[in-house]
Amino acid sequence: MYAFFDRETRTMLTLLRTLYLEEHWCSTEELMEWAKLDRRTVLKYLKLLQEIAQNHEHKGLIDTKKGAGHKFVGTKIEYRTLTFQLITMSIPFSFISDLYFLKNIDIIDFCEKHFVSDTVVKKIITDLNSFFSPYHIQLVVKKGIVTVTGEEVSIRYFAYLFFWGLFRGITWPFDSVISEQDIDKFLKKQFPNWTLTKKVSRSQFAFILAINLSRIKTGHSLSYEQLPPFTKDLNREVFFSTTSQVDFETLHSEFNLLFDIPEAEVDYFILVAQTRVQMYLLNDFLSKALDFHKNNQTVTFDIFNLISEQFSVKAKITDTETFNIITSLILSTCLAVILFPNFDTTITNYDYNNYLYNTYPFLKEEMKKRLNKINESVELSYLSNHSLLVPRLCELYCLVGHPTDFNPEIVIKMETDLPIVMEKILSNQLHSTLSPFFRTSFLSPIMPNEKITPDLIIASTKIHGIENSEIFVSYINPSFGTKDIKIIVDKINLINTIKVKQEQYSNHLE
Repeated sequence: MYAFFDRETRTMLTLLRTLYLEEHWCSTEELMEWAKLDRRTVLKYLKLLQEIAQNHEHKGLIDTKKGAGHKFVGTKIEYRTLTFQLITMSIPFSFISDLYFLKNIDIIDFCEKHFVSDTVVKKIITDLNSFFSPYHIQLVVKKGIVTVTGEEVSIRYFAYLFFWGLFRGITWPFDSVISEQDIDKFLKKQFPNWTLTKKVSRSQFAFILAINLSRIKTGHSLSYEQLPPFTKDLNREVFFSTTSQVDFETLHSEFNLLFDIPEAEVDYFILVAQTRVQMYLLNDFLSKALDFHKNNQTVTFDIFNLISEQFSVKAKITDTETFNIITSLILSTCLAVILFPNFDTTITNYDYNNYLYNTYPFLKEEMKKRLNKINESVELSYLSNHSLLVPRLCELYCLVGHPTDFNPEIVIKMETDLPIVMEKILSNQLHSTLSPFFRTSFLSPIMPNEKITPDLIIASTKIHGIENSEIFVSYINPSFGTKDIKIIVDKINLINTIKVKQEQYSNHLE
């Protein structure tokens, strides 16, 4: 998301994010390697970052100590606020804001207002067009006037991701269109069931509606031709059939009291809400939505069946709550890929990909294989959006299985002088602690299997005879405390790293 910002802003954002994520002292050399910058540039922009933080009353957020390096010492809120300030100070941000909140941009007026040359603006346009290309959005310049063209749904979706990610919890940027109080009051009155959702979700719905109104205000209303063909029928049969919801005509009239909008905009807003899992878990919304797609044999139902069969959802899940969440996840994901096919993230804009790469790389690879199997069985263009679908399938699998199921197995043997019952309790506790991150199994102390060689032995006294073997050993105190857990985790992390590299190398050879 930083790609279209100027070099100065981009560099400071990169350094700030790196320090924030690392959570410990980072040397200048480490920052040089991670940010791919030379020493002089790193030190220059760290100093500038510190000055900006101090000017905005964020003194001491970035600490520098000789011999230790650099460290971000603020809170998450302070990190987000400083990020917000860095971005909103930049010229590209002002340009994007004007694109969304004004009908067009007069290049001469923009240059005079922000004291920049037309060369700077032309570079911003070039960078934005390069960034927007995958989303089928383009900036067009005609007689010195810049307008944004492309699929209106895509234009809005980018705005949802960009403005929500930047402004949430900090400020309301739509006062020129509508106040936050007015829109919040409207949503509470017209969508009473939504008060059952999380507060942050309701805030996001307010952002989405405000962006829609901003686009309508600048003459970019949606029509039914721009929405999926099942939109009207889906909303009438599912959303407006709930007892607590007013009928469509009444809701449209209430919308018009707030802001004059066409009927298609009401249906679109309700459709976007259905790309969130939470919406399906309100009252009997889920059963009605599933019945609609089944009875009408929509493409959503086709995708739903393919995914359900691939994961054997009905066979593996017995409790109703988990089954409903899985069904809601599939339906909301189907609608997201249909409505926003050009984007690779959900409306929450949570960067799940990097987390999966770093924490569960084998789970992600397995979900890619399963999605490929689904693609081989049917030709549906919507299923080609792997960047969006794979993380959702990973979430789904974690509800029917365990995220480490496809990791290399680490076999552990207990060799302590504890009583066998205490040793069993200890191994169970360790397995619970380790299982969210590693695939571990403990050899039975009652039925030992000499054919299986452990990767790690946990012992309380020195073990002789394995000095020259490749088996790792962790020595613990029989009383077992947090220090012992750290020793074991460090050793298992090392074993896991070795096994991951070996397996990845083996897969590469294949």
